[in-house]
Amino acid sequence: MRALRFALRALPRDARLREMRVLALALVIAVGALSAVGFFTDRVQRSMAAQATALLGADLVLESHDPLPPAWTREAEARDLRTAGYVTFPSVVVAGERTELVAVKAVGSAYPLRGQLRVAPAPARRRRAGVAGAATRQRVARPAAVRPARRRGR
Repeated sequence: MRALRFALRALPRDARLREMRVLALALVIAVGALSAVGFFTDRVQRSMAAQATALLGADLVLESHDPLPPAWTREAEARDLRTAGYVTFPSVVVAGERTELVAVKAVGSAYPLRGQLRVAPAPARRRRAGVAGAATRQRVARPAAVRPARRRGR
């Protein structure tokens, strides 16, 4: 208790020292900087959460290396939930001597459940019976001069 009383009596005297004023200013700046960073990260987190459903294309994504059991889809339908499937896999685009590693994402007709799927018009894309369509990024299509190949029969 004596130490606290001594510290409170010495505070006005120490406050007049230049070093204490610099220390107090540094403390105010540190608290202000931490508050600003905390506010900024909170705003970024809220913004990402608001856009997450559009980025995912749904509220929730279940991923598996194996197909999901049909019972899961039936259970989702029983709970009035909408579902959409997609498959992703790596592949290589070959055009003449050029090759390009690509990630292919094949989506079902119900995809996306949230947001919109926007595909820019491309002259190389053709609609065929039984094929929903194909889209490629310009990074892949332009350098390799890629055009959809004909579907080969099995």
